[in-house]
Amino acid sequence: MSECVLILCFFKAITYRTNNNKSRERGFLSFEGVLSPASLFLKLYLKQTTKEDETQFIKSRFKYWKEHFKTYFKENKQELRNFFIKGNIFSIFTGDYTEAASTDLESKITESGIFNCILHEKKNFSHGRFVNYEHLSKKKNIYFKQKTTSPYEEGLLNYLKDGDNLIIESNYDGILCEYDLLIATQYLIYYIAKLLDIDISKPAYSEEAMKIYFYKGNL
Repeated sequence: MSECVLILCFFKAITYRTNNNKSRERGFLSFEGVLSPASLFLKLYLKQTTKEDETQFIKSRFKYWKEHFKTYFKENKQELRNFFIKGNIFSIFTGDYTEAASTDLESKITESGIFNCILHEKKNFSHGRFVNYEHLSKKKNIYFKQKTTSPYEEGLLNYLKDGDNLIIESNYDGILCEYDLLIATQYLIYYIAKLLDIDISKPAYSEEAMKIYFYKGNL
């Protein structure tokens, strides 16, 4: 089974449809434009570095993150309702093979219109970005991390401990972590939409905004 076919087999697992919305959004662009090409690159990487079966790896990570967030959101429902309040500003921490997932999540959250995000590269945070963070009235953080924790990261996590933190940690390091967390992001945004009972694929656009969206002339 090719990676593109495999990804599309999981395609039906993601939908942002709510009880109040009869339309159906399956996050098609995320699978076509994000996970499918990433899977092809993963195949090339594994072919050069290991004999691990990429198909089994992909299937296992889909299953893991689906069950992980299903259980996590069920067991922490009220805490997550307080965490994901519309209009909140989230600090998303990225770096060390977590860039793809954090960028994808920032895009999904921002374009949904329900939250605002500030994307922090972990190492650059120590160069003054903490000033912005310390002036936030509510410190809500989404933190992506690979399996191995460096001494710097231990210090950063200790600094952030007084905020509300959602830490999404891979069981892998390096490239496998990058791909693994990209899958995690798809399920995270799905369960956020389900928790809030909203269709994040259909934000309310103003007429003026749509003029910009459909503009086809020169800058």
